[in-house]
Amino acid sequence: MLTKIQLSATAECDNVIDYIFSQVNETENTIATIQRCYSEMVPALDGVKSYIVNQYGSYDQFVKKRQAGVIDTMASLMTSQLHDPFMKMFNRCVWYKNDGKILVPLTFCPEKLEGFDLFVGYAAIEEDFDTEHLETHEGLSKESAVQVMRFYNEWLVKNKSKFDVFIENKTKEEAVEIIKSL
Repeated sequence: MLTKIQLSATAECDNVIDYIFSQVNETENTIATIQRCYSEMVPALDGVKSYIVNQYGSYDQFVKKRQAGVIDTMASLMTSQLHDPFMKMFNRCVWYKNDGKILVPLTFCPEKLEGFDLFVGYAAIEEDFDTEHLETHEGLSKESAVQVMRFYNEWLVKNKSKFDVFIENKTKEEAVEIIKSL
């Protein structure tokens, strides 16, 4: 039996998300399939980024002006523009695998999507925060990047009842073991 897991983890904490993604999706074929699905989202993702820059001047200004509301705003933008193209591709591609686990990180999706068996939330510990992506690609200061991750962790904890499984106060290695045991 195949278990399809939708993961919502600390926003933009790429070292955590990439680690969990590669450890749970143990085969290169599974990883390549999901990465093809993500490539379907690139035009919509570029649209989200353009919208933020046009509305706020920069991602850093967006975070400063929206504060904790940045998470709800991003979730709304991402869900409305990104998840449909991803899900169409994912549902076309996932048929090849019929047992084991397949884990898909959809960080800014606030609801369990159709076609997934489990919705897992993971609030990464601050020691695992990685701000490089937000600093390099979004132009955020380190302080703003950490604040975004804290806001998202707060959102995750506040909404933990939405998840089938919620993981907090665990290292990324411990989170992998929990997910693999599902």
